[in-house]
Amino acid sequence: MAGLLKQIEREAVSLFPKQSSILVAASGGLDSMALLHSLNTLSSRYEWRIAIAHFNHHLRKTAAMADQCVVTKYANQNKLKISVGDWIKDPALIKKQGVEMAAREGRYGFLATAAKKHRCKYIAIAHHSDDQAETFLWRMMRGAGGEGLGGMQVLTDFVEKPKIQIARPLLSFTKYDLQKYANDCSIPFREDSTNSDPKHLRNKIRGKLIPYLKRHFNPEIEHSILQSQNLVATDSDYAKQSAREWLDTQKRTNFSSLHMAVQRWAIWHQLIELDIDPQFLHIERLRTFAEQSISVKKTKLIRRDHEGILHLDPVKPLIFYQDSIDSG
Repeated sequence: MAGLLKQIEREAVSLFPKQSSILVAASGGLDSMALLHSLNTLSSRYEWRIAIAHFNHHLRKTAAMADQCVVTKYANQNKLKISVGDWIKDPALIKKQGVEMAAREGRYGFLATAAKKHRCKYIAIAHHSDDQAETFLWRMMRGAGGEGLGGMQVLTDFVEKPKIQIARPLLSFTKYDLQKYANDCSIPFREDSTNSDPKHLRNKIRGKLIPYLKRHFNPEIEHSILQSQNLVATDSDYAKQSAREWLDTQKRTNFSSLHMAVQRWAIWHQLIELDIDPQFLHIERLRTFAEQSISVKKTKLIRRDHEGILHLDPVKPLIFYQDSIDSG
């Protein structure tokens, strides 16, 4: 136990300066309770101020309340501040995004509110190396690019909340490591039955695909995936930064002379700035054809000029004249 805690300490200290305020996202499951216990154990040494956030999705009825009780009991026993959130389901959003994505959006919105309430600069989340491998395969099936396949980073800015950062101190640890740590320290946690429900793609990847790959192709498949993620993320980040530098330069080289990867990222940056979802087909159409408009919003068209800059144009309404209607 001491050895593993020492390893977690090295990761955590590299992320959280002394006297940091840290909000720990705790679901009540193994991963998050191991994270909460380790950071709380180390907090006095580094003068960290720990607060807890628990989001109840209310998808498993009594089981969800039992999860909440595990977290609130730990908070009370250790005299830690805690915020509990309840998911208010939006049927329209669920229909559009699906239950998983809609719940995720609700959870992260709650975490941002809780971080502000407890004046925490960091939100600690218990993603680990097994999650990385699952995410790689899950995103690959959806046709993700370099940034998506690059996986989760140990420290990232919270979307739309630049003063808050998401920290993942457990990314270099396996599920087995955390299980051993929890057992050795008698950490209370609950198993989430939905984690084995085969109707979710992630669970199929976790329970069927990865074990199959390990059994028939490579017993160390997670290590290979993590290596690939690192390589892909580095290459993608270089192209992304190159595109940003090109856009910020006063005297730009010709767009057509840029590497294809840089062209794509240059368009991606501009679409984000225009508050447009950067879909692959749109990026390719804009990259390939100059001065050809495509529809991206009900009242807007977008086009790329020959210099590589995007422009939003209004959709011209159709005008029907009475005499042409009568003659028809």
